[in-house]
Amino acid sequence: MKLRLPILALLALALASCSSNKPVANPEKVCRDKFAQAKSAYDREKDVDAQEKLKDLTISCYGYDFQEESQYMLATSYFRTEQWIEAETEYRLLREQFERSVHAEEALYKIARCAYEQTGTWDRDPAPTLDAMRKIGEYLNDYPAGKWSEEVKKSNMELDGRLATHAFKTAKLYVRLDEPLSATIYFNKVLKEHPGWEQNDDARFELALAYAHIDQFDQARTTLDPLRKGTDSTRLAPRIRDTEKDIASLEKSFNKKRAREAEGYRTGFF
Repeated sequence: MKLRLPILALLALALASCSSNKPVANPEKVCRDKFAQAKSAYDREKDVDAQEKLKDLTISCYGYDFQEESQYMLATSYFRTEQWIEAETEYRLLREQFERSVHAEEALYKIARCAYEQTGTWDRDPAPTLDAMRKIGEYLNDYPAGKWSEEVKKSNMELDGRLATHAFKTAKLYVRLDEPLSATIYFNKVLKEHPGWEQNDDARFELALAYAHIDQFDQARTTLDPLRKGTDSTRLAPRIRDTEKDIASLEKSFNKKRAREAEGYRTGFF
């Protein structure tokens, strides 16, 4: 008899546990009610409330026909409240889980837009800028004539300009530090990697002078050829002449130095 009492107690606890975890009578109705409440908060732009309800829906009511719309609203709620990291994550989940979604193009555009919004100015770490440009490229690859293609092309040009500015400013720093060889590397980077940058003429003039400072005078003159033959040659003509004079002056100084050194070797001063 003494042994039966603990057993009966355990059975009572088990029955109580089962009664408190009864299955929901109509889970679909519960989920549809949750969706209606979440959509109401979303439509009224009560975003904090909407996000909580939508996050719950995407987990507890997975598989219903409103799942795609719930995922879209969650991503869009984050987007319109400028929570860029969260929005990008949710839009990517939307594309992964619903490959044929009616929101597929918008989601890819907003993934790129979220990445763009996380970039910094030209003097900051370029990694986020490169990431944003990659995501813009993904959108343009899938939707070359898409609804947002012109907008993202302009954003891409802006980001490319930041990278070009970073390389150009770095080159100018090396010029100030009297390290012309390093300067040539970065001026060349500007011209090769950012051919459409609006200050490329300045980069080419600077590159020509940097070459002259490392005694590569022929290369310096050749660097000016595209400016001589370009559509802006008339406008740039005075600056081209001035730069050619600077190159000639540096070459003259170089030749005089070499002549003095040769004379020194000949007379035994070296």
